[in-house]
Amino acid sequence: MGHFDDTGLMAMVCRHDIPLFVVNIDTPGEQQKYGVALMEHVLTLLPPQATCVFIIDVGCVFDVSLNKYQCCLWIIDRFLASVAQDHREELGQWIRHKLDGEKGIKKETARAEKVIEACAVDEDVLRKEWKDQVETQTSIRACE
Repeated sequence: MGHFDDTGLMAMVCRHDIPLFVVNIDTPGEQQKYGVALMEHVLTLLPPQATCVFIIDVGCVFDVSLNKYQCCLWIIDRFLASVAQDHREELGQWIRHKLDGEKGIKKETARAEKVIEACAVDEDVLRKEWKDQVETQTSIRACE
């Protein structure tokens, strides 16, 4: 495997199962830097007073990794305690369903790509429009 070969993807989704960000994993193994990068990126786009809760499937490894580097992953015990044990055990299956199910990320991505191709608008124009929309929605004035 070459240094820049793709080995997988890691996605961050909101509570409505909408993908927010996807990172391209280019190194093998369970490395938490991708999850940290996703969380840091989200936090840079939100106001400082915003409250975020991250639920992570690899939390046991993730917490150890972050604490090892003098970071802190706050887990809200009461919130997690309210999640039934069987739901926690089936989280991996739920994630697979979100990726591969009828309305999973892979199928929705394929559908979206077909829509983009059918609209016959140049990709550069769409990227510029997207960039403008992100700048508008994440500006300080958007929060007023």
